[in-house]
Amino acid sequence: VTALTSTSTRLLAGTSGDGIYIFSGNIWTKATNGLPLATVAALAVQDSIIFAGTYKVDEYTIVGGGVFISTDNGLTWKESNNGLPSIGISELSVSGTNIYAGTWEYGGVYVSKNGGLSWELANSGITEPYIITLAANGSMVVASSVYGGLFISTNSGDSWSSIDSDQFEHVRTIAFSGDYIFVGTEGQGVFRTDDSGVTWIPKNNNLGDG
Repeated sequence: VTALTSTSTRLLAGTSGDGIYIFSGNIWTKATNGLPLATVAALAVQDSIIFAGTYKVDEYTIVGGGVFISTDNGLTWKESNNGLPSIGISELSVSGTNIYAGTWEYGGVYVSKNGGLSWELANSGITEPYIITLAANGSMVVASSVYGGLFISTNSGDSWSSIDSDQFEHVRTIAFSGDYIFVGTEGQGVFRTDDSGVTWIPKNNNLGDG
């Protein structure tokens, strides 16, 4: 399982090459009508719309992908790639009327402000646009590059600045909790900031390795 999300009535799971499954009534049902054969890397819900971010792999190279949406609780899917190149999606995050897509292959970050009808590039200030993960909360968006860069936007992706820290690198997951931003790193644990990334505090008491 590569991604999970939930609506008010069901749980959805994305898989590596086997589409999407819906959990309802204590059983999983495959829901791939309209989906390509691809890895579902990210799932997100905005009001009544479910978004699925996908990518395809040829040998060890990502060769494309895109965003698909469902308006019937995941039963059917259709492409939502107007403004998006044929590119692999690594992460999706919803904040209000905006949904953000992080992409592989140096595509950077895209944002849709109209429920996936169209997408626009939101990369100004991102110097390493090979995005592994991102998260949004209000007008703040934080994105991490495969190569170690961490970037923050305080204006809904209109512009970005680099977050420099000598305490960690290779952020693999990001979460907001109240006024805090948490990052999970590869091999260095969890760090927290309450000042938009100016300072970071390790939060690893009793946390196992990995």
